[in-house]
Amino acid sequence: SGFLLFVPKEDIVELKMGVEDAAKLVISAGLVSPDLPDILDDVIAEPEKLERIRKREDA
Repeated sequence: SGFLLFVPKEDIVELKMGVEDAAKLVISAGLVSPDLPDILDDVIAEPEKLERIRKREDA
C-alpha cells in the first residue's frame, strides 16, 4: 500500500534524478543516495522556493 499527497504546484521542486536513482533512494530508505550536488542544483538556484516549503512544514 502507499499514500497520496496533494501538493501545490508552486511547492514542487523537480530534481535531476533518474528513475533508477530514485528507486534506489526509496528502496534503501535513504541509505543509498545519488550525488547530492547534481540533484540540489535546482533547489539552490531557487532558495525562496525551499524557504516557502520549510515555512509550510513548520506551520
